Amino acid sequence: MTETTAFASVQPYGKLRFGTIGKPLPGVEAKIADDGEILLKGINMVKGYLRLPEKSAELYEDHDDWMHTGDLGAIDEDGYISITGRKKDLLITAAGKNVAPAEMEGYLQSIPGVGQAVVVGDRQPYLSALIVLDPEALPELEVASQISGLSDVTTAARNPDVKRYIEEEMQEVCNSKVARYQTIKKIRILPTVFSVDGGELTPTLKVKRNIVNEKYAAEIAAFYTEPPPPTQSARA
Repeated sequence: MTETTAFASVQPYGKLRFGTIGKPLPGVEAKIADDGEILLKGINMVKGYLRLPEKSAELYEDHDDWMHTGDLGAIDEDGYISITGRKKDLLITAAGKNVAPAEMEGYLQSIPGVGQAVVVGDRQPYLSALIVLDPEALPELEVASQISGLSDVTTAARNPDVKRYIEEEMQEVCNSKVARYQTIKKIRILPTVFSVDGGELTPTLKVKRNIVNEKYAAEIAAFYTEPPPPTQSARA
């Protein structure tokens, strides 16, 4: 982050821990706020933004020395920091649970053939996901699922066996690893791909969540017109 004068944590030499961003640098402290946000303290943290007093106040919103990063994460018992999502991307379930969708989206994107996943369900009783297939990964999907004839994204998206395969994989790679309120109940595989020209992706190929929510509002609304399927095993 620019606000940390480049960086605030590093992987210790010879002690890499994949899936983390390492440990705080000497002179830097890190902690997790009650809402899951990563807070940092140290002489390398900026004091604020030039001529932007409101933004500066947000950076140190508790009026103390802890800088708010905007990242959600965790710190393990050895001090390694993990980032699970962005605070501004938080979903709040109907039960009041805060959910960082990036964690589940990362799991879903590990399924062969899946290019992007957007988890939805803000103010809803359960989470669902829009799935976008990767055209270049369709051969991988055919091999993993043992489903032939997946010549293009549209064909694959409309194949019920493909949906069944992804749902089964979702239970294993995602729902079995997260708390019950974080599990994905329904998915829809879109027959198109996200693109910069289509407006769903930024020039750096990051998903524009707000645009996707607007563009696929009907598909998202359809998730919540019928009861979800029976709950599969998940952590409490």
